[in-house]
Amino acid sequence: MIDDEELSAADLIGRRLLHVTTARHHHSDDERPLLHLWLRLEGLGPVLFHTPGTGLSLRVDQPHGPYSMAEHGRVSVVDDAPDVSVTRLVGQPIRSVREIGYEAGRVDFTAGLTRQFPEEASACLASTTTSSSPTTDIWALSRPTRTRA
Repeated sequence: MIDDEELSAADLIGRRLLHVTTARHHHSDDERPLLHLWLRLEGLGPVLFHTPGTGLSLRVDQPHGPYSMAEHGRVSVVDDAPDVSVTRLVGQPIRSVREIGYEAGRVDFTAGLTRQFPEEASACLASTTTSSSPTTDIWALSRPTRTRA
């Protein structure tokens, strides 16, 4: 794949998760919002789950390194962080993907994705805050898959 190539949710289906990389913003000791999430997928490479304003976009992109934001804190980059729930799914294939849409009047965008793995479902949601200093965060959530008897 070519870096910065846009992907659709369907492009993830059947790909095995090989590696997870996260970037977090450290502004105070107690807050570390997730800014970027890269899932390295078999056959695609690193896929960036990015929030470029409103909504969630997917593209092939290499993880960046850590950097300072001067008085606004710093950004750390960590591989396979144990506090990111999708990390425990490394080695498993993505069985299905569904988009989570947001629609209100003329506003319509993909606000997140659910990804189904053999043992667990995982969601990635975009959260945008608008204020004097707008920020956009990603929420990564997981829950065990129920098996039917």
